[in-house]
This record gives sequence, structure tokens and C-alpha cells, in this order.
Amino acid sequence: MALSARHLILCLLLTLTAAIQVSAQEEERTEQPNTEVDAPVRRLGDVAPEEYELDLSVPRSPPPSVDTADPYELPDAGQTELLQQILARLAAQPGHPEAMADLNGLLTDLMEQSYRLMEAGQLADAQQVLNVIGNVSPDREGLAEAGDRLKAINEVSSAEQQAR
Repeated sequence: MALSARHLILCLLLTLTAAIQVSAQEEERTEQPNTEVDAPVRRLGDVAPEEYELDLSVPRSPPPSVDTADPYELPDAGQTELLQQILARLAAQPGHPEAMADLNGLLTDLMEQSYRLMEAGQLADAQQVLNVIGNVSPDREGLAEAGDRLKAINEVSSAEQQAR
């Protein structure tokens, strides 16, 4: 009972304090002289549409730089289609032995293709092939070595271009 009486007293004191503050603010407003008494007050409804203009324009921001490249797109459209078919089969039947064998065979072919592309100087295509292999099978045997080789070739190529 003593606790609720304390709460009641505390609430009354807070209410009284708030009332005193509001009263003091009202007195301050009435004591301050209004220097703009003669200024006309115009409301939006009282103004003709020609007298105002709403700026509803939105500032333009540059488009976000988003990498729109498909992480499973290969330089050869036929290989991309084959990869998509195999991945769709695996999505429908995870671990399906035939689909897994097809995927393994395709990834092996792609790994060999990446080395051929590096030898031919088609470094962007080689990088794209390695990216797809990494997206499909990040722990693929030989992937790290192929990436290191491509990086070394890129460094040599950059050094040769700077020397010219």
C-alpha cells in the first residue's frame, strides 16, 4: 500500500510540474511583443495556383554499379546450356549419380579449356571459365593452381605492357 501511495504522489508531482512549465511557456509567449502583427497571413488555399510552385523532382543518383554477369555463364553458349541442364537435374535430384558424372566430366573439360585459353592469350575467357568452375565446385582439384597460373600470366602481361 505504501508503494502505491508513493507512486500516486510522484505522479501528482510530475503532473503539477508539467502544468507549471506549460503555464510559464504561455506567459512567455504573451509577454513577447509580436513584431509582425500587420503582416498578412496567407494560407495555401487562399493562394492562386499561379502564385506557387511545388518542386516534386527527385534528385537523380548514378545507377549502382552491379556486376550483371551471370556467375554460371561460360564463353561458349553451348557449354553454358549444358551446365544449366546438369545443374537443373541435380536440383531436382540431388546427388543423382549420372548427373554428378556429367558435371564432373564437364568441369574436367572446362579445366582443360581454361589452360588452352591461357596458352592462346585469351585471359578474360580463361578467367570466366575458372570463375564458373569456382562457383560450381569451389574445392575442385587444380582450381587454385590454375588461378595462380592465370594470375602469373596476367602479371607478366602487365609488366610487358608497362615496359613498352
